[in-house]
Amino acid sequence: MENNSHNLTLSINLIKAVRNKDFNYMLSIFPEGVEYKGYKFITEEDFMNWDNYEEYTRYYAKAQDMMIEKCLDKVIELLSSIKPNG
Repeated sequence: MENNSHNLTLSINLIKAVRNKDFNYMLSIFPEGVEYKGYKFITEEDFMNWDNYEEYTRYYAKAQDMMIEKCLDKVIELLSSIKPNG
């Protein structure tokens, strides 16, 4: 039962982090970050510091999407492991 509670709490926190684009929290769960086009996104600044829109669309948006997908996959994994109270 405690494991269910932990998984549910972590799932909720990850969903909130995705909604708020809280890359700092996401990185606390996945400190390895993501890699895109040879560049590692491993700090919150890596996800947020772009110079222009073209740079954002070519690199940063994709890296953000990859991190969000990683978190949502974890949410699915956690929720799938919750056992009913039967």
